[in-house]
Amino acid sequence: AADLTGRTGSFMYMAPEVTRSKPYSEKADVFSFGVVLYQLFARQTFAAVLLLLSRGDPVDCEIYAEKVARGYRVPIPSRWPEPVRELVASCWAQEPEDRPSMDDVARMIVRWGKEKKKREKREGWGMGIGDGWGWREKDRAF
Repeated sequence: AADLTGRTGSFMYMAPEVTRSKPYSEKADVFSFGVVLYQLFARQTFAAVLLLLSRGDPVDCEIYAEKVARGYRVPIPSRWPEPVRELVASCWAQEPEDRPSMDDVARMIVRWGKEKKKREKREGWGMGIGDGWGWREKDRAF
């Protein structure tokens, strides 16, 4: 872990160690990627929801980051595909050493693409974004 500037970046994507101004590594980016992946599947950004539900004060984003630094995570919907839930959860591990590397993350995503192509070939048709996962509008997280 490098001795880098803490509390740098967007609070809504900040890894716990960055929020706490502790030394951090590329595993902080893995945490942030997990937030982006969650938001892609939720079809909603944390900041937008938080600001809509709060007083609209940007300080609420900092308060949220402090909660995350203490271990809070928004629930991952159980109806999401198991591989997605597992990847988001592993990216969000509290301790950086418990998070996968981005190389591992990339391999998982490539494997999903290969599995999707096999399904398409087997079933004889192409699928749109989100299809094949059983995606429905109600799968939005919030």
